[in-house]
Amino acid sequence: MPATLDFVSLVSANLTFSRRFYEEGLGFPSECFSSGPDHLKIDLENDVSLVLYERAGFEKQFGDIMGASFGGGLILTHTVPARSDVEALLARAASAGGSIAGSPVDQDWGGYAGYVKDPDGHLWEIVSED
Repeated sequence: MPATLDFVSLVSANLTFSRRFYEEGLGFPSECFSSGPDHLKIDLENDVSLVLYERAGFEKQFGDIMGASFGGGLILTHTVPARSDVEALLARAASAGGSIAGSPVDQDWGGYAGYVKDPDGHLWEIVSED
């Protein structure tokens, strides 16, 4: 299985200000943007996306899985081909020093995801859209 980084999800205090910063300030092309009622997605090169969530949307999507030891509102996402791969990768990560932060479950948006923290507490979402 190749090592990938597919999504970086961040909390935004104001999506309008965030869009202006990324589009005008950093020069991300407008055709790279898509949005929903509580988030702004920016498709970057190499199939990597930056997703900015309003705080309420972030908490709705990810819940209180970050815990008190995690700061910054950052989740790294690794996409795998199948549901069984989500479970296998979570188990492998846990056996290599990670800690399970959320068992895999079906997501409202149609995917299947579980969560693991690395030894430093950085949260990874392991997801299959299968």
